[in-house]
Amino acid sequence: MRIIKILFFIHLLSYGLLAQTGLKVVDERFGEDYFNNVVDQPVLYRNGILFTYLGKKNERVYLSGDFNDWQKKIKLTSNNVGIYYVLLKENLAKGSYRYRFLVNGYWINDPEQTKITISPNGQRVSTFEITEDLLFSIKSPVKVTDQVYRFYLPDKNYQKVHWLSRENHWDFQADPMVKKGDYWIIDKNLFQEKTFYIFWADGEYVLDPFNISLVNSGFGLVVNFFNAQ
Repeated sequence: MRIIKILFFIHLLSYGLLAQTGLKVVDERFGEDYFNNVVDQPVLYRNGILFTYLGKKNERVYLSGDFNDWQKKIKLTSNNVGIYYVLLKENLAKGSYRYRFLVNGYWINDPEQTKITISPNGQRVSTFEITEDLLFSIKSPVKVTDQVYRFYLPDKNYQKVHWLSRENHWDFQADPMVKKGDYWIIDKNLFQEKTFYIFWADGEYVLDPFNISLVNSGFGLVVNFFNAQ
C-alpha cells in the first residue's frame, strides 16, 4: 500500500508541507515505551524512520540500503512478540531510497512495502521516497551522492550568502547559496578528501554552526573542515 501524507514538521528543513511516498507519517516522536507492536512499511516519526519486520525467535535481522550506500548492516532489535525493529536516524537528502532486510544471511524485500523499484541488475527492491530533506540531527554537510555534499547555514535575515573554500580559491562570488525556508543551501561536488570552507554572509565570515571541526586556514582565518568519505 502506498500512503501519501502531508504534515507540518518543524524539524524538517523546509518547515513546510512535506509529501512522503512509501512511508507512513506520524506527527510525534518514536519511543520504545509506547511501541504499538504493529509491523508496517517504514514509518516516519519526528526523530527517525522506524523499520519493522515480523520474524521468528532468535533470527538475525539487519537493515541496509541506499541511505548508507549498502556498506553497513544495521541490526534490528526484537521484542517479546517477535517484531524486529530499528529507528533510522540518518539525515537524508530528498530522493528515492532502496532498502532490504538481511534475514539469517539472505537478502529479502520488506514484506510490508509495495513500493518497488528495479535495481540496475534487474532485481525488484523495496523503496521509499522523500521529497524534502530530513534532518533528524543537525549536521553539515550532508552527503547527497558519492561526491556531492549539501551545506546548510541557518538564515539570520541575510541578503546574500556565498560558500568559500580552497576549492574555489576563496572567491567571494564563485558559489552563491540559495535560501530555502530557514536555511541557506548549496550542493558541492567535492573531489578532495579534506575540504576547508567557511560562509560569506552579507560581507562577514560565518562559520558553519553544525560542524564543530575547525582549523586555521593559514592566512589568519579559522575555517571549518571535514573529511569526505
